[in-house]
Amino acid sequence: MSRAKVPLRLPIGDFNGELRVMAQAWTAEDFGSSESKVIVAAPVIAELNQPRFMAGGDTSRLTLDVTNLTDKPQTLTIELAASGLLELVSQQPAPVNLAPGVRTTLFIPVRAKEGFGEGELQATLTGLNLPGETLPAQHKQWKIGIRPAWPAQTVNSGTVLQAGGNLACARPKSGELLAGKRCRGSCCLAANRR
Repeated sequence: MSRAKVPLRLPIGDFNGELRVMAQAWTAEDFGSSESKVIVAAPVIAELNQPRFMAGGDTSRLTLDVTNLTDKPQTLTIELAASGLLELVSQQPAPVNLAPGVRTTLFIPVRAKEGFGEGELQATLTGLNLPGETLPAQHKQWKIGIRPAWPAQTVNSGTVLQAGGNLACARPKSGELLAGKRCRGSCCLAANRR
């Protein structure tokens, strides 16, 4: 039985966790397989704790956990930005000093704008210092659904239309609908010959 080591580079994207690597080898006379678990972790991990959705006008305090997994102290600058239906309600955080293996939590006050869609929070982490390595800024982004605090509304009305008559749809009262949003309507006519 012979042993071989093969360097392997896998494009796994922004992932921190455990992977199971499996390998198979074979010839015309023999075969073999092996598997191993591999821990994948960035030098600094930034994870956001967020609600699944927010309603227009809601405010929330999101928490950003930043963990230094290196064996060196790190001073990181974290630049935040919000887009879509989400806005920041505070100043940028001060630089974060992290000892090796330490986690800190940043509180990020945000407000949801009125509307229906998504808001996005972006974080850019710079300042990671590892001997002999030039590391680019780490970019993270998270989406939060924004929707009204109440469900969709259906309005039905009926009327009798005389032969040759006109039908005008009543406009919704002010404040009944979200400002700047479109309404969908349909009209169903039935003829009754008497």
